[in-house]
Amino acid sequence: MTTYFGDNAWGDSDTPLTFGDWDPNSNTLSGPTALPSMAIPSGTPTINALSDTASAAGPLNNNAYQPTAWEQFAGGKNTGPGWGKLALGGLQGIGNLYLGSQQLKLGKESLAAGKAQYAEQTGIQKQEINRSIQDRAQRRYDRNPELNPTPEEYYAANRLT
Repeated sequence: MTTYFGDNAWGDSDTPLTFGDWDPNSNTLSGPTALPSMAIPSGTPTINALSDTASAAGPLNNNAYQPTAWEQFAGGKNTGPGWGKLALGGLQGIGNLYLGSQQLKLGKESLAAGKAQYAEQTGIQKQEINRSIQDRAQRRYDRNPELNPTPEEYYAANRLT
């Protein structure tokens, strides 16, 4: 235990200040910690940290601060956060819901257009392939009709549906 003697803030030269023993292994202070206390005289003005108003056995100012409507809406140092930020946050949420629904609608329209284009292009490609199958079958039949089936038979067996 470490004890110090000497002048302190109150002018006492024989007041022991006991701080206890420091344990470097556990990084803790053990033993009693007795420091002299300073009493606050009654009637001394103090500041209330929550309301920023002075008090000393009663309020110093009987005219309590009344925030304006704007301060209540927007919030401030003396009024807290205010209800305006909450209202604007709710309005922002409603706006995000609306814009999200519009984006969903555009996405559905885009998907429908993509499906229609895919169906159209697939149909065109099938027609082109079937036309080439008919042309090829006709050329084969024209060259050697005994070995090759008729173009109608070949097309019916090999066309894309």
